[in-house]
Amino acid sequence: MDPLGPASPAGATTAADRTADLVTTLNNRNVVDTRDGLTRRYQVVQTLEELLGRWSDGLTPVSTSAQVGRAGAAAATDAGHVTGSTEANTNTAAGNDTARKARPVIICFGSYRLGVHNPTADIDALALCPPHCTRSDFFGSLVALLEKDEHATDLHPVPGAYTPVIKFCYGGIQIDLVFARRFHGMKLLHYHNNQKPRPSRKRPRPGADGSSPVYDPTKEAWEKSVCVFYKQGQCTRGLDCRFRHGEDRADEPPSPSSEQDDDMGETCSTDETDRKARTDLHLDDTDLIGLDEAGVRSLNGCRVAQYLLEIVPDIENFRLALRTVKEWSSCHGLYSNVLGYLGGVNWAILVAKICVMHPKDTSVPELLHSFMNTYAAYDWSRPITLARTPSKPPTNVAVLPVWNPKINPRDRSHIMPIITPCWPQMNSSYNVGPPQLRRLQQEFSRAEQMIGNILQKKGKWQDLFQDGRSFFRQHFYFVQVSITAEDDDSFRIWQGYCESRMRNLIAALECEKAGTQAHPFGKCFRQNNLKGDAENDTGEENAQSVYRSLFYVALRFSPDVESVDLKPLLEDFLNMLNSWDEREDGMDLDVDILLQNELPQFVFQDEECDDDNDDQGSNEPG
Repeated sequence: MDPLGPASPAGATTAADRTADLVTTLNNRNVVDTRDGLTRRYQVVQTLEELLGRWSDGLTPVSTSAQVGRAGAAAATDAGHVTGSTEANTNTAAGNDTARKARPVIICFGSYRLGVHNPTADIDALALCPPHCTRSDFFGSLVALLEKDEHATDLHPVPGAYTPVIKFCYGGIQIDLVFARRFHGMKLLHYHNNQKPRPSRKRPRPGADGSSPVYDPTKEAWEKSVCVFYKQGQCTRGLDCRFRHGEDRADEPPSPSSEQDDDMGETCSTDETDRKARTDLHLDDTDLIGLDEAGVRSLNGCRVAQYLLEIVPDIENFRLALRTVKEWSSCHGLYSNVLGYLGGVNWAILVAKICVMHPKDTSVPELLHSFMNTYAAYDWSRPITLARTPSKPPTNVAVLPVWNPKINPRDRSHIMPIITPCWPQMNSSYNVGPPQLRRLQQEFSRAEQMIGNILQKKGKWQDLFQDGRSFFRQHFYFVQVSITAEDDDSFRIWQGYCESRMRNLIAALECEKAGTQAHPFGKCFRQNNLKGDAENDTGEENAQSVYRSLFYVALRFSPDVESVDLKPLLEDFLNMLNSWDEREDGMDLDVDILLQNELPQFVFQDEECDDDNDDQGSNEPG
């Protein structure tokens, strides 16, 4: 059974039919998580929150006033506080009591929070902690606790990142966990006291062993996540329903929550599906009090996701449109912050902007056509904004830099500004360069024509996704960058460093004076566990594992250009990366210029694009 909604009839003629056709196409591309997948994610988040609670309980709370004073002296190192808090003079005994009882809260953001993640997506999460937890504790004792947890693997703390993060896999799901702490623990305490599941208004099934019935929030979360907006306010399991109950898919094993209740009728009110399994802690400006810049950045991922869900006229329309745009951009090599294209938050803001510009009853196909039409011809000297930028920070919040091209020369150099809506407003797309913007506009224009044909019944939705690799048929010359390492950990580190420098190469290849244009493809092609030949000390050849990523930049030349010597440019790029202090034996980089007929065949093969990473997409050719 399709997870996004009911299948469509042949020959779509109405807005509902075209929406259903889109749903069917996305279902066939497996862009929606299964019920078992959502159940597992819910359980992982709950388990992690319990683990954070045990970690927090093991730390020694200090008085509120002492913490505020200590923060004033140590704001530059272990941040999280500023003096002058309105709650800083709270009674010490009461503050200690709250600190002892308050526990961390996990707040998800990114695609999982927005309800548009796919089955392989990671979970971006914030650990909002009581005041006695510090960032040093987070990257110290918490990491040590995770190292002892059998469910936690691939643990990689990155305390020096622009937004400090712990990356790890928990229960088979990749987690990116960031840290912030409140200047007072009362809000966290109230949240945990009120976070109790509401009883279902339907009669729940008893357990298999005859035990008392248990409310299953994961079923409810799955039902809500897979719903699709149509027209009516009642669910009748047809094209005229707004929300559709989630039945088990034929290709997945049944979960304990997969059976419907005995008294579940064919019709139910939509407000029943609006009940939430897990109520996210609502954030406001007071949560910024006491945070340093890294803490604000950690918190603002959640604030932006919360803001987007609050302002869009219809959440389900927004989600379906965003799923479509994410899949389209991934397949066409346009989904990669690190390579100078756009990532998850950029696409979400762009889609939300279109949604708020149209009435609530605008169909998703019409929203998508407007999306492509608007941004294909958009004047990017005007930033995309969803909220007005205040002239000063909220009360008792530290003064931090905000995006302001009038006073900041660096901000004036940004060519595709997409501004985050929450304080401090920043340009989320500062990585975009001229080559990337040019290609984005070209692809917006192509997609606008395709969707226009669909609206006129001259095309199909799969056309929007299946022509992603036409990029490699449109160009004749390519620069191929090959990144290799001999083991997974080394490869992860080496690829991350090389990727972060790829924009330097793209910018250097784009040279008007030399008559060259660079057209990067924002997706890497990964090949893991390739067998390479290496000689041992005795001269005998041994087979060894090799991990490889391939990146491609297409080149175009002005008609009057007879020859261009790219060798010095490529050598400079190689020397810059190979001289990295942390480079180890086995970490290699090769750069070659190839003709179209010399490219590996897998780059021409359209595949289902199931990547959901804000940094990059990837394919693993067989």
